[in-house]
Amino acid sequence: MQITQFAVIASVVSLGASHALPIWDMLPRQEKIGQIMYLFAHLVDQNCAYSYVPDCHHLFMLRGLSNLVNMSEHTLNKLDPQQRGAQRVIWGAVMRDTWLPPPQPPTTSPTTSCPKLMRCPTR
Repeated sequence: MQITQFAVIASVVSLGASHALPIWDMLPRQEKIGQIMYLFAHLVDQNCAYSYVPDCHHLFMLRGLSNLVNMSEHTLNKLDPQQRGAQRVIWGAVMRDTWLPPPQPPTTSPTTSCPKLMRCPTR
């Protein structure tokens, strides 16, 4: 009876003390770039949905891909898409000094259903 209790307690303690393996660090470079680019493409879509920048998608994707391909392995290890706040971290690292903030959903004004970022016809 005591041996069974000891085994149960020991297994519970060992489960609590174990740490998850950093799977992201073990992925090959191409896999990391692919996953980051997938998330980044969605961020570009969100950002360009209400943008008046001509060729917004093309410009951001081209800039993002060129920056991403030139990143060091150490920097890529910090860009795990599963971490908390990954969208902001990835946007900042990939876009570097671009003036645009990470994409935010459009807000509507209380009197109209038109997003504040767009010019809407007045009534």
